[in-house]
Formats: sequence, structure tokens, C-alpha cells
Amino acid sequence: MLVARVVGPCHLLGFGAARTVGGVAFADFLHGVPIVSGASWAGNFFDLVKPYALLGGLTTLSLFTLHGRDVLGLKADGEVRERAATRD
Repeated sequence: MLVARVVGPCHLLGFGAARTVGGVAFADFLHGVPIVSGASWAGNFFDLVKPYALLGGLTTLSLFTLHGRDVLGLKADGEVRERAATRD
């Protein structure tokens, strides 16, 4: 089925990008962003993409992926359940 071949990878790519960007934003929030007087942001896009923020994004992506695998292993039956349980 052509639709399944196209939608699956697109869904995975969109999921991964959204979770990674969310993790980067959360890590930037925890680490802090430069604010000048008048409560305006002092910086550019590349000030937000720091190694700490990228690590936070990859960590968030990993946590969501592992959580999804565990839920799939608990709810699925048959071959899907076995595959989800044996992937490490």
C-alpha cells in the first residue's frame, strides 16, 4: 500500500522533529536565555541552539520513543508485542 509507505515515515519524521524541538525549547528554558532591560530577548536563533539544548532535545526524543515502545509492548498482541519486548 503506497499510502502506508508514505504516511508512516512522514508521521515518524514529524513526531521526531516536534519532540526534539520541544525538548530544545524546554532545555533553553531551564538553562536560561539572555534578557536585557525592557524584558526583550537579546540574541539570535543560534544563541538558542547550544549543546545543552541539543542534548535536552535528544533526551526528550529518546524518552518519548522508549515510552512509546513500552506502551506498545503492553497493549499489542502477537508478533508486534514480541518485537516491542525484545528491542533494546
